[in-house]
Amino acid sequence: MIGVNVDIASATENELVFDLNGVDTSIANALRRIMLAEVPTVAIENVWITTNSGIIQDEVLAHRVGLVPIKVDPRLLKYVQDDAGETDEDTLVFHLNVHNRNAGEVVEQGDTSTFVGPSGNVLSGHLTWIPIESQTETFALGGVSVVYPDILLAKLGPGQAIEFEAHCRKGVGKDHAKFQPVATVAYRLLPEISLSEDIFDDSARMLKSLCPSGVFDIEEIGSEIKAKVSRP
Repeated sequence: MIGVNVDIASATENELVFDLNGVDTSIANALRRIMLAEVPTVAIENVWITTNSGIIQDEVLAHRVGLVPIKVDPRLLKYVQDDAGETDEDTLVFHLNVHNRNAGEVVEQGDTSTFVGPSGNVLSGHLTWIPIESQTETFALGGVSVVYPDILLAKLGPGQAIEFEAHCRKGVGKDHAKFQPVATVAYRLLPEISLSEDIFDDSARMLKSLCPSGVFDIEEIGSEIKAKVSRP
């Protein structure tokens, strides 16, 4: 019986490629579906807009904000129980307050808004996490932030402003795509490559040179050079 084996081919901050051996394709597809639909993450669910004098409608702005990926360990949050209301154990709060002031406009005392001129770009990095109750201790290790601070949410002209409060909750991809932990997941069958006959000398060298991915190699056997399969 062949055991299940996982070999990591490459791993970066944004991508993981691995070989899964010893399982049927149905298992690989099940893993793909689980990654898309069953792995919990945290995303913005509700947005309370106080000010929006920009050109993007409130509902469109709220939808864009909801798709911003949040960097937090979802295991530290519980699922929101709709009949119990939100608590510090199941909800994260973000606040955004930006303003593109007119030329020469005097900043009022106590104004805490962030100036986004002259470009007027409102970015995901302008979202500020507001810890509530015990969350400062709960998330002390990794904190809470957006994954990418340069996502464009809106553009403001002179004199325009946006302010809102956004509440995040834990969810899974089968409820909404914004909870999917990955952009995409795909798999392909791992081929089995073999040589139907022995290939020697110049033909072996040619075979190796014709494959840029290095599937074929050569080895010395006595006075001869023979082609071989180096990897699938």
